[in-house]
Amino acid sequence: MNFFRRLSLFSVCLIALLHGSLSFAEEGAGEGAVDHSEHMGHTKQDVSDSPMDHSQHMAQGEGMDHSEHMGHTKQNASDSPMDHSQHMAEGMDHSQHAGHDHSDHKMTLDAEGMVMNWNDEQLPNDCQSLNKEYQFTVKAGVKYAEPFNDTVFGFDQHEFYVEPCSKVTVTFINEDEIRHQWMMHGLPKYIYQQGMFHLEAAGGATKVGTFIVPSGDKTYLVHCDIAQHMENGMKSQLVVGKGSGDLTSIPGVTGSIWPDQYAVPGGPPALLAVLFFGFIFAFSLVRKLGA
Repeated sequence: MNFFRRLSLFSVCLIALLHGSLSFAEEGAGEGAVDHSEHMGHTKQDVSDSPMDHSQHMAQGEGMDHSEHMGHTKQNASDSPMDHSQHMAEGMDHSQHAGHDHSDHKMTLDAEGMVMNWNDEQLPNDCQSLNKEYQFTVKAGVKYAEPFNDTVFGFDQHEFYVEPCSKVTVTFINEDEIRHQWMMHGLPKYIYQQGMFHLEAAGGATKVGTFIVPSGDKTYLVHCDIAQHMENGMKSQLVVGKGSGDLTSIPGVTGSIWPDQYAVPGGPPALLAVLFFGFIFAFSLVRKLGA
């Protein structure tokens, strides 16, 4: 009983303390409010009872005169427009502010797709002359993924072999209804922006582009850069000379890094063990129910 009486007394004291704190805060907020009326050129009565009078500032013909700051007399500011003819005649030159020089970024773009960084003339610095010329016709579509597990989209070719310092022309045919790309990486950046050659074709469209490979033996990645298209099968390689080794996950060429597992872990022995113990459990359950 003493415990409940002490608890009640403590609660009453706590409520009284909270009430006193709130009353003190409200009183302080009312009496200690800062009056800015003197700083604004008004009395406290002006602030509460009458609006600020800007009529003197807004009187007709007495607008604020910024003409001296703008390099014009008051008459010029009100009667004559600003003369920008000198600035317009000279023209504003933004060439230094562009940040990128697109003069060597060759690109054609239309409703059927895009050809980017095509090059049929300039030899790489390590090539003395043009070696050979190659022409490849590459088709893209879901039907070319059918022979390979784990794929949805595909190219009809996954390997291309060329000699160093050769000119390569690719005709890219998209047989799907969605957009696909044939993009190659690792080319010299002083010729090809970002080191890539890029063909992109809308559904049912065909695009043609040309590039020249350097002299080194190297294996170049070719793929579709649209989200999840490469991961779902649109990946191939172009081998220059002897190449630099096969790339991973090229359908029909190299195995997948993360192949899908369709078999039961452990193989046939594990499957037989599961069937055996499943049979024993079912047999025991039937006997119990029969008893």
